[in-house]
Amino acid sequence: MSEVRLTISPQRLYIMILTAIVLPAMTAYGQDSTYLVKAGERPASVIPLKAQYQYRDFRNGILFFPKGKKSEILSLNFNILYSEIQFIDTKGDTVFLDAKANIVEFAKIDEDVYFHDFSEGYFLLITKEMPVRLMVRKQWIIVRRETLVNNGYGVSTAESASTRSARRSSDDVYITSNENVYYRKESHYFFLGLKNKIYNATKSSLNKLYPEHKKAIQTFISENNVNFGNESDLAKIISYCHSLASGTNPAK
Repeated sequence: MSEVRLTISPQRLYIMILTAIVLPAMTAYGQDSTYLVKAGERPASVIPLKAQYQYRDFRNGILFFPKGKKSEILSLNFNILYSEIQFIDTKGDTVFLDAKANIVEFAKIDEDVYFHDFSEGYFLLITKEMPVRLMVRKQWIIVRRETLVNNGYGVSTAESASTRSARRSSDDVYITSNENVYYRKESHYFFLGLKNKIYNATKSSLNKLYPEHKKAIQTFISENNVNFGNESDLAKIISYCHSLASGTNPAK
């Protein structure tokens, strides 16, 4: 009987190795159910409380400020609905960080680390290896609006689309008198480069971040059908890019 040999490309071998290492440790992020917030209702009163937060309970954490300063250990949680950090104060009340005094650069909650951009908000770091890190931003997005119209016979609806996310200023901002609003929690991915510059998680961004490895990255993407909306795929390609940049590709 003749011998049959199977040839595996270096990129394919690398993804097999990485899958065995990374996949069991990955946390799944995806889309949740859509919730209807009727005219006159507050989103926080309709969306289940456990779905509004990253964690089921408040956990030990630390806030990191410029010039190496940091807070004492606090009870923290990330409010996804309002895209902000909350903590439990000395009175036992759950409060938001003061927006005007919020100079937090990073927040650590349990073992998770959040990067804070002063204009874009908070991002959860998925990978922590430099120079490029993968981040996710979870948000409750308005995916549909129904404007209530009084046509003389009753109230009818006229649909309109929107992708505005909820950013806290006042709960009253999110109460609409003449609209039914549909919210859905979504995850969007980003790369954090040098000098804390934020990039959308796309092939174009990788080409900018690793210009000397465009060909190898394209081969990896094609051979592994990389989905740039999938956290596991993104973690693998970032790890692969790191290996190219450092010259430590285990598939070679």
